[in-house]
Amino acid sequence: MRGRSTSGAGRLKPAGPGADTLVTGCTTPASGLCRETTTPGTYYWRETQAPPGYEVPAQPVHELTLTAENAQAGVRYEADNRRSPEPPDGARVVLRKTDRATGLPLPGARFELWRETNGSAGLQPVTPGGDTRLDGACVTDAEGTCTVELPVGRTYYWRETAVPAGYEPPADPVTRFDLTEGDVADGIVVAVPNTRNERYEGSIRVLKQDAKTGRPLHGAVFEVWQETNGTAGLQTRGINADRRAADGCATDRGGACDFGRLPEGWYYLVETAVPEGYALPADRVTGPLRLDGATPDRRLVVTLQNRRDGHGKGKGDHGKGKGEHHKHPKHPKDAKHPKDAKGPRA
Repeated sequence: MRGRSTSGAGRLKPAGPGADTLVTGCTTPASGLCRETTTPGTYYWRETQAPPGYEVPAQPVHELTLTAENAQAGVRYEADNRRSPEPPDGARVVLRKTDRATGLPLPGARFELWRETNGSAGLQPVTPGGDTRLDGACVTDAEGTCTVELPVGRTYYWRETAVPAGYEPPADPVTRFDLTEGDVADGIVVAVPNTRNERYEGSIRVLKQDAKTGRPLHGAVFEVWQETNGTAGLQTRGINADRRAADGCATDRGGACDFGRLPEGWYYLVETAVPEGYALPADRVTGPLRLDGATPDRRLVVTLQNRRDGHGKGKGDHGKGKGEHHKHPKHPKDAKHPKDAKGPRA
């Protein structure tokens, strides 16, 4: 903890009338160095909590004076800690934080260490009546580890309070471990993996074909909408409409149109224009379509067909009024028949 002298007492006055000003708090990282850029004045570093396995010094406060003359180089204080007296029958415990997929070490994860004391199964981090939190905090170093010495014959818990940048918080942040007499010689390793936080992105490909010949059709135009309003079927207008997820897309010479970088969810395809000489289907909406982690290669492929217009024209809207689309079940389980979940084929 760093405070600035504002009381004029000539020593740190952390509380009471006219107390000094608390500027910031700091937990030493793997380098063991806390630093701060500030204006000239008199400051105090006060150690409030030692690393696991160490004692807070008898004199935890050190005064530093920053002046115009020494501001360029800065002022520095080196604080030493003594190891706590090792308890009898103590064992070495190494917490190892890793990437779940690669096994690589993860620095920067923060843990609390607790001892089972209230006789109830599992960790109860409450007061009064809860288990006992031990002094110090663990922030994993460049090797992804924290090391402590603990008495054997007891049950302990590591509780993860902050994960490394880019990783998901675990579903259960508490990891229990027991120390026995057999652990005194070699110690134990407690492995706690984390899963990288990867935002899901998938895609939908539309393949447009001639209904009679099966050849690809160039120039059919589609929109993709995401189900967002909680109402069954697609709503494209009004204050509670679903969300249009991407700009319109026209099929290429291979009859393909791709919508990419879509988040997990339910989607509808809306056909808005057809190639010259073809008719819009009576129902221009296909869906709902589910895109999620179970989708192969994160891509849905939907094949749709158009019939030729008997009059040789295909640009007009032969379907329903704009913004009024046929209602499909919101989820496949609501469909009367399994085929309803796949959407109609024109």
